[in-house]
Amino acid sequence: MNDQMETEELITFGKRLKHARQELKMLEKDFALRLDVSDTFLRELEAGKISPGYELLRKLFTTYKINLHFLLNGEGESFVNKSTITLNSVTGKNGSKLSSDALIRLESESREAEADLKIEDVANSRMTAPKDI
Repeated sequence: MNDQMETEELITFGKRLKHARQELKMLEKDFALRLDVSDTFLRELEAGKISPGYELLRKLFTTYKINLHFLLNGEGESFVNKSTITLNSVTGKNGSKLSSDALIRLESESREAEADLKIEDVANSRMTAPKDI
């Protein structure tokens, strides 16, 4: 891959990332905070100046349910629900294909996080149950 093509792909990635953030109606600093990155880092990503690593892609998926196919290849909707992720043709860092195992891990981590939230919600609802009259 030549440098010009790589630069164009990063810019396109950045535009799609910004589009997804704006669909969520989130400010850069709030979006970045939930990803554990600085707003400066996020601006550089959105401008196509830097490329995302595996960990950031994982966080984008697990935190915001951003469709990795959309983000990396421009395919599909901006966001997915856990049942619509497919395991083929997602490109990772430096143009390499993410393996099916990597994508399965992403989906599994997302399900675990959702299960943890449901358990936490149930525990919280028990603590705030109404008192008998």
